[in-house]
Amino acid sequence: MKRVFQSYSGNTWGYDIHTGVVAPFDMPISPRGVEEEPFFSLQPYPDEAWAQAVARGIGILILNVTEKCSNRCRYCVYGGAYGHERTHSQRVMSLEIARKGVDFYCSHRNKADGKLLLSFYGGEPMFEEGLTRIRDVLAYAKARWPDVPVMPSFTTNGNHLTKENCRFLIENDVQVMVSLDGPKDLHDRYRRTLHGEPTFQTIMANLQRLHDLSPDYYRRRVGFIAVVTPPVAYQRRSAFFREHPLTAGQPVLVSNVSLYNQTLFDTQTIRDFAQETIAAMNEAAQAYYQAALRGEQGAYRFEQSLFGHTLWRLEHLSLEGQSERTLGLGGCCVPGVTKLFVHTDGTLYACEKMEGYYPLGHVSTGLDKKAVLDLIHGFERLRVGRCENCPYVRLCSLCYVNAMDKAHTVSATCLDDACIERCSFFKVALRLYASLREAGISPIEAFAPAEQGIFDP
Repeated sequence: MKRVFQSYSGNTWGYDIHTGVVAPFDMPISPRGVEEEPFFSLQPYPDEAWAQAVARGIGILILNVTEKCSNRCRYCVYGGAYGHERTHSQRVMSLEIARKGVDFYCSHRNKADGKLLLSFYGGEPMFEEGLTRIRDVLAYAKARWPDVPVMPSFTTNGNHLTKENCRFLIENDVQVMVSLDGPKDLHDRYRRTLHGEPTFQTIMANLQRLHDLSPDYYRRRVGFIAVVTPPVAYQRRSAFFREHPLTAGQPVLVSNVSLYNQTLFDTQTIRDFAQETIAAMNEAAQAYYQAALRGEQGAYRFEQSLFGHTLWRLEHLSLEGQSERTLGLGGCCVPGVTKLFVHTDGTLYACEKMEGYYPLGHVSTGLDKKAVLDLIHGFERLRVGRCENCPYVRLCSLCYVNAMDKAHTVSATCLDDACIERCSFFKVALRLYASLREAGISPIEAFAPAEQGIFDP
């Protein structure tokens, strides 16, 4: 079964939903397209698959070292505008809980890559006791497992990049993602300190300090997380990350602000933002296409973040050409195994975005198999009648997080809203993919494979 669309040049292409192959399409079609209903069958997640996942081991450990933060970003999910989420607090993970988390991870980790993948979360990980706990954990892990390389990572608001802290990052080769939303006015509109002060100038000065201390480290290990908020201002954000000396050429991850169950934006603002986002996606795709024709696609990191994973996936599906009529977990992880998030009190969750939703055990007792399978099967029930009839399901990465409601349970309404947005995106991505193919530009070469991570090994 094919979904038919046009490239930027007006040629007709078809996307085979069962194989994932995208190819020129020259069959006569009706005005409504190819009339064949897609059909997939859901394959329930079996207990033996859980045993196999556990045997492979945990991929990444995430320690929530502190809930303290030096910022009060207006759109932060912990800032009070989202009534179903926790708020900032003075809680700090104890050294005992941190060590238990590392011990559990190292006893059950996936040894395939030969590294300890330790990530730290907040609050602000570099704020006071948070950084102290990170130092403790790294020292403990290196002393306990001296023959296994440690790869630490975290996201920071950039306020605490003192010379001493910068040297700590460099000496430990920490992968750092700095929260930066674009040029000064867009960034400072929402990202403010605890006392309401703007943060852009401080962050840029701190980034310059880090760069000057080690340009090589900065090039290899520093990236950015940009949250798109009203107004979208796509062109200005993209140009900033492409042109500023401290951001050009560095990885950037782009996401939209959460608009669910919040008091920050009114109804009209949300509607306008949704329309602006659709227009911006189309604009970003065409901008990247034009850059690729000029051989300049490597500079467009903002656009790479938007489309890279999907185009990489399309290319691999087209190369494989294998038909699938059954659906497994799809874009979902195996909770607690792909990632393992440890709350400040030792409670285990699937990842940092699932904090407070569906506890999966405790660091002292390990993962609760029933809790993990309950989460998986609850989400599977939502997929019935949805994913089975979606032409883009083989591209989709929507997961448990996208279905969580304010009652901290999976919700059909939340998932449906996310599906509408993703389907609109996939239509744009397919046009971009086909247009690159027509121009003789390989999407594999155009975009860094997302599965290899943000940074080079």
